[in-house]
Amino acid sequence: MVLFDLNGTITNPAALGRPWDSPDLGASVLSLAVHAAMVCLIIGRYCDFGDHISCALRLRVAERELDPGRIDEALAIATTLPPFEDASRALDALGGAGRTLAVLTNSGQEAGRRTLRAARLAPRFERILGVDAVGSFKPHPATYQYALRELGCDPSSVVFVTSHRCALEGAAHAGMRTAFVRRGGGRAPVPVRPDIEAPDLAGVAAALLAR
Repeated sequence: MVLFDLNGTITNPAALGRPWDSPDLGASVLSLAVHAAMVCLIIGRYCDFGDHISCALRLRVAERELDPGRIDEALAIATTLPPFEDASRALDALGGAGRTLAVLTNSGQEAGRRTLRAARLAPRFERILGVDAVGSFKPHPATYQYALRELGCDPSSVVFVTSHRCALEGAAHAGMRTAFVRRGGGRAPVPVRPDIEAPDLAGVAAALLAR
């Protein structure tokens, strides 16, 4: 079983900056939204990840003195983020080799399903799971335990693929094998070392299939 993170791993947040012709805005918004979700995790509060995206977007737009009249356009894009160019090829390679694929997203199940349908990737996945089922966010152990129950898998039989360091550490703590996608550079976190590390999904897929 190969279990994927969604935002920033399969889907490209750069599209969030499209209304302002500012592709770097998207990664900054996603990073801030993830940070806000981690704060909620620590204090035991949960709200939809889309709310974190909305708040982060409004803050970044204000900081950069961009036109706030285009925020609604960006929020509409956020519900159907496009995939990275290598996503379809990587998923097809894994599926064609008989690997079972699933998604666990902080966006929530329905939002994740909507995004993957818009990207025409939903049929590649056996299950699309969201952390809203447990009212927490990755890397909380409950999110991974929920996924393992739903998938009926032993942790050691799952490879979790992500571009987010905190999600990778959570998956490793849950006993899963891990694959880190170095979107935009950087290295995987220490002391946790992923079983696989590559600059993109195509590299991760190739490494998985070589094993």
